[in-house]
Amino acid sequence: MPPIIEDAARRGIITAIFVLLFFGLGHMGGIGALLSMAAGIAGVVYVVRSQRKFDSKEQQAGEKVSWAVLAAYGVAVSFFASLLVAVVVYGSLRLQPDFIVNQLEATIQVLSTMPEYSELRMQFENMIEQGHVPTAVDMMCSVLIMMMFTGLAIGIVGATIAKISNRRYK
Repeated sequence: MPPIIEDAARRGIITAIFVLLFFGLGHMGGIGALLSMAAGIAGVVYVVRSQRKFDSKEQQAGEKVSWAVLAAYGVAVSFFASLLVAVVVYGSLRLQPDFIVNQLEATIQVLSTMPEYSELRMQFENMIEQGHVPTAVDMMCSVLIMMMFTGLAIGIVGATIAKISNRRYK
């Protein structure tokens, strides 16, 4: 396995921990939501710092790393993180198959107290009645797609930050 992929996979595991903390703490409310945001920001900073370290390490070795390779490295870190997060989401929903339905029912109860959201409440009720509730595989695919798109954005921004900051401190 090429060293760049191995390094991205290792860093992807750590990034996955930040993402899982983000998802897990977000459901707690209050201080948990604040800690969730902190974990999300820390995950983004970790990926960007990984790109910066990779760029500076290659520069010290006398290698020139292109901007595209550096952005792809950030995407690779996010890809490996998304694999672990998707497996955890899939496993969790397989262990608790009624989780999504229960969350929809709780949302319907809250929305029933607000008349301005009656159309949204009716859409959620129709989802449950007609069986259009996403499955564990649907949610796993959604997590993979979401993390790849955010990984692409973070990879591009991180590569730009790494190139600018490493030039400044050169």
